[in-house]
Amino acid sequence: MASFGLSEGAPWGSEGSRPWRKRPYLSPSPPHDEEEEEEEEEGWGGPWTGTSGRGLDGTERRRRRRRRRRRRKAGGAGLAPQSFAAAAGPQREEAVSLDLWHRRFAHRDEKGILALQDRSLAVGVRINQTDVRNTAKCAVCLRVRGPRPSALPATERASGQVLDLIHGVLNGPLPEPSLKNDRYALIFVDDFSRYCCTYLLKGKHEVQEVLQKYVNLLRQLFQRAPKAFQMENGIESISDSSKVFLEEHGVLYRWLGHHTSDERGAAVREMTTLLEMTQCMLADAGLPKKFWGEAFMMATHLLNRFPGEGSSKTPFELWHGQVPQVSHLRVFGSMAYAIREGRQTLRSATEQTVLLGYVRRDKWYKVMSVETGRVEIREVHYFVEEKTANAKGTAPDPLGAQNHSGDPLLSATASTPSRLVSDRM
Repeated sequence: MASFGLSEGAPWGSEGSRPWRKRPYLSPSPPHDEEEEEEEEEGWGGPWTGTSGRGLDGTERRRRRRRRRRRRKAGGAGLAPQSFAAAAGPQREEAVSLDLWHRRFAHRDEKGILALQDRSLAVGVRINQTDVRNTAKCAVCLRVRGPRPSALPATERASGQVLDLIHGVLNGPLPEPSLKNDRYALIFVDDFSRYCCTYLLKGKHEVQEVLQKYVNLLRQLFQRAPKAFQMENGIESISDSSKVFLEEHGVLYRWLGHHTSDERGAAVREMTTLLEMTQCMLADAGLPKKFWGEAFMMATHLLNRFPGEGSSKTPFELWHGQVPQVSHLRVFGSMAYAIREGRQTLRSATEQTVLLGYVRRDKWYKVMSVETGRVEIREVHYFVEEKTANAKGTAPDPLGAQNHSGDPLLSATASTPSRLVSDRM
């Protein structure tokens, strides 16, 4: 095959082998050695090896495309993360204190946070070893949980693989609606991986539709439906159409009443943990109770990436089959400087916002504007996570700090399981 290349007979890489500045005549390409590709790219900067690609013949362009593909596979260069899975060759994050990671993970125990780094359970965790302090005296943890630990006793798994058994728990109605007027929270927990999926609902009538959407989503991800569903805590009013839907997909259905707490230990454990994380984030950020929906969704996102008791992997890894990426985590309610769209004269390039959640896009977050109070998906490049007095002093009235001790939103979580308050894939 003939292509534009070096003149025939000239030694590869010799002085006389350089092409003329004008377009050369058609001649066969010399033998190509794969081991010399890196030397070719870093060689002399002649008119046919420029980085702009101008003047390159078709063969050289194809070689460069092959080199770029191999580099992407080897190091992930130039690949934007499409999800929160760990891509190859992640950027090296700056090491921060254990106390800051404790706040990023919604005040979870320090033992699990250290395990993420020491046992390589997640990518992006870098803890400053010179600033490892005991988080047992955290003021927020003592106010919300008291002296008891943040991790509940582990429960035995009744399944041997993912989708063998799914627990479904409905909680509500809540005393105060969320920003989108949601009063209920429906959570699905895989018994084997402990991976959680949360749906915020306006009423119980939406349970049937969400259940069918969840089963269809599992079939799309795993090409099979779950083997059994165990619905608990007020989902006894499931419609006949949903039962027929589950039977058509070969899913066994079981309902547990309100007085069988010994049989639903896994669901109660996950729900209680999410409630504590939600209350800790609201108390740390000083946000009112109407932000419970955003805090609960972020708590689900964090819990799926946190190692559980009695497991050597995170729920995310057991569910998706790959180590999660956590370098994007920031403290809930921290000040985020978002890129301003449509910049005008005499206006800054960034806008002060408050972090409320994560999205599946690099450097994009769910934030609320301090100026307008609107909740949007914005591009953020800088965060202020340190606790400072009046850090949100310019915020509108809904951001005023509130006392969450004895909060009725999360009270009686252990004594009344039927009234518990409660990432998608």
